[in-house]
Amino acid sequence: MFKAIAYDDIKSFISITESDDFDEHQMTDWGIYLLDRYSLLEKCCYFGAVQCFKYLITEFEVVITKRCLELSFLGGNADIMSKCFKKIEPDKECMKYAIISHNIDFITFLMYEKQLTIDVNDCIYYHNLKAFLVHFDQANDINEILFHSLSFNILSLYKYLVHQGANINAKGNGEKTVLQYAVERNNIEIAQVFISLGADVNVQLKYGRTAFINAMNQNYKEMMELLIENGADVNIRDIWGATALHYAVQQNSKEKIEFLLSNGAQIDAKDKEGFTALLRAIEKDNIEMFELLYSHGADIHSTNNNEYNVLHFAAQKIS
Repeated sequence: MFKAIAYDDIKSFISITESDDFDEHQMTDWGIYLLDRYSLLEKCCYFGAVQCFKYLITEFEVVITKRCLELSFLGGNADIMSKCFKKIEPDKECMKYAIISHNIDFITFLMYEKQLTIDVNDCIYYHNLKAFLVHFDQANDINEILFHSLSFNILSLYKYLVHQGANINAKGNGEKTVLQYAVERNNIEIAQVFISLGADVNVQLKYGRTAFINAMNQNYKEMMELLIENGADVNIRDIWGATALHYAVQQNSKEKIEFLLSNGAQIDAKDKEGFTALLRAIEKDNIEMFELLYSHGADIHSTNNNEYNVLHFAAQKIS
């Protein structure tokens, strides 16, 4: 049965249907993901088996279902689609199947003749760039399109969208810019393109973290260097007043501290509680970080908001 439908072998198919135990409504399991729970007619639609399809609806009066129409977009047979359209009105699920088919004619037909909209998430999930571009042509929010375009990883597409008016520094979900998404993915090439298009390397996220801090937190050294080369400010504070140097101490990273200090980090910068990186180090009993910062000239007399200095914390450790 499977072979007869797959190859639209009408002679073999008719021979099978003439057996006494043939059931035109059977739902067979062929162990194929897409077809496990489908009827014979629906499978004909999927394979574009127009002769078998016509035989079933003519000889057995099998009813055309909504799923028949959906699967006909994958089969791509015009006669089957035409007959399905006469029985079933297409909906957004049909548009999804048209996107899956990668047939741009089906997609534009549903858009202009049936007034169905393209779900950009379907374009991304099924890697349909043409449908995505058709959606872009109809969309009102070019900035949203720019964010969605990240899924295709096409540098020329980013450039095109920015030249068409997309704001390279617009924020999307999570208050992130496209540059910050590139940083999170550690994609140097894309980050370079966004910077060349005017991306602000110092834009802060919801909690005040910059692209540089995110790169540092992920140990993306090359990305850190790229951001520094393009004006990243290592002294920008998050909503708690912490700078990149405070983060480096928390991460117990001598390499990051050395890197930050060599790139202009203010060694005695205080967070909102008045802690310098040195005070955070001694508070956490991190002698190695303390000694490193002290060797670079950190002020041991600095106090936090409670007027505690290094000696106070040291005394607490002893007691």
